[in-house]
Amino acid sequence: MRLLAIMTAGLVIAAGVATALFLRADRPSPAHANTPVTQTTRDKAQVRPQATAGRVRVGVISYDLPLFVRQTAIHPALTAKYLNWGAPFPAAEIRADHRLGATTALVLEPRAVSPRGIAAGRDNAFLASWARAERKLGLPVILAFAPEANGHWYTWGKGRISPALYKRMYRKVHDVLLRDGARRVTWLWQVNKISRKTERLSLLWPGRAYVNVIGLDGQLTKSWSTFYTCFGPTLAQIRRITRTPVMLSEVAVVKGRALPAQLAELFSAAHKEHITALDFFDVKTWNFDHDRAALTVLRRAAKAR
Repeated sequence: MRLLAIMTAGLVIAAGVATALFLRADRPSPAHANTPVTQTTRDKAQVRPQATAGRVRVGVISYDLPLFVRQTAIHPALTAKYLNWGAPFPAAEIRADHRLGATTALVLEPRAVSPRGIAAGRDNAFLASWARAERKLGLPVILAFAPEANGHWYTWGKGRISPALYKRMYRKVHDVLLRDGARRVTWLWQVNKISRKTERLSLLWPGRAYVNVIGLDGQLTKSWSTFYTCFGPTLAQIRRITRTPVMLSEVAVVKGRALPAQLAELFSAAHKEHITALDFFDVKTWNFDHDRAALTVLRRAAKAR
């Protein structure tokens, strides 16, 4: 789904907003670089997911979130921004989202950089700069690193690097940011909905000590598509691995007369399955900001939070 959004909407923000999620200072000593962060350390150092039973937060991914809020009177609790590796930490954008009441998910994509280099610590200076900026910001952020690794469309995905290398790279980013002082980060492990062509998620799972919440990406491409046809098999596979909280980190619904009913079904199923949040695409092919019935469903859901 990320690939489609990039192809159709050009969603990647080249400057390096990293609003999902952040980095440059001293490189770590080898002793620290190879020391895993324990579960206890992680729990003390990081913000826990904002999830309670029966509560589903509403998110909107938009080119212009302030305009969306003005036009719809919907105040999303979440949004997302997409950044390439090496981009500066997007503190100003995160503050702007925060003023609207939204927590920013920074989706950091390691393009044009060696996964082995990241895993070996050769890019720790970039991560250290993000850690400094995150500390100075003082606001909660969500960070998704190397999303949709179970797919084949990214250089860090299936058939491009081994699951073992992916996990080493992911854990290195986590450990360096935490070691260098990032303290208000919710760690999002973001995967695409599974298919016969995707990697088995158990092979890629970084471990509970490295993940606060799991994000599922997917599209309801047909008028009869539902939460369960789109996300059901993926959710079942994840729950065989872990009981870590789950959100829909990128969800899109095809436009049409069925859209409001499909949105309502998504929220109903999310409550039933204890999904913590739904972050909707409102860009290009997937925009819904002129569908009054669809906006009514989202407005009710947003107020219910």
